[in-house]
Amino acid sequence: MELQTVKQNLSRGSQWIRLLFMLAFAVVLYLLLMLLSVVVVVQLIFALFTGVANASVRTFSSKLAQYIQQIVLFLTYNIDNKPYPFSPIDAVSEVDDVIVVDDFEEVRDSDTNDDNRSTP
Repeated sequence: MELQTVKQNLSRGSQWIRLLFMLAFAVVLYLLLMLLSVVVVVQLIFALFTGVANASVRTFSSKLAQYIQQIVLFLTYNIDNKPYPFSPIDAVSEVDDVIVVDDFEEVRDSDTNDDNRSTP
């Protein structure tokens, strides 16, 4: 990568604004994961005492999971839309291009020496 390209990317204001949003949503995600643990315990207590999960808690946890998914996709640059309150929680979040690697070269102990490796 050229130095000029790096300078250009660093001077772009949109990247710095996204960084601020990412930091804010990382804090929100941290708090939501604590809330999720409370929801798990509450649902477990309902299941232990009544034998079934509470429908209201299940609905809430479903929305919470969607929101957490939106935040994670935004933080990992899989979507550009900012999560709620900037877009609806019910918005379908689709990842554009996912690369699945099926084949990989197995690394064995004998392959650790650089002299024994062959270049493709």
